[in-house]
Amino acid sequence: MDHDINSPVWSVIILLCSGLAFTAYVVVYILRLAFQEMQENGQTQEQEGEVRDDGSCAEYYGDPDAFVKFAQEIYDKAYDDGCFDNY
Repeated sequence: MDHDINSPVWSVIILLCSGLAFTAYVVVYILRLAFQEMQENGQTQEQEGEVRDDGSCAEYYGDPDAFVKFAQEIYDKAYDDGCFDNY
């Protein structure tokens, strides 16, 4: 029996391809479930910039300076609550 050291081990290649296919299937399945859940909650139908009173930052959607405004609000709230009194 003459074995070529450079020939691929097909069982390993098939096993890796099967694992990648299964992983892709699971990721797509989870993303589909998440999208369906978002649709059931009505989150996908909301307009950009609409304010929700659920603790989210939906009022910043579509705004290029959203992070700066959000961070400023967090800082102002912490300052008003006295978090920086010891500094």
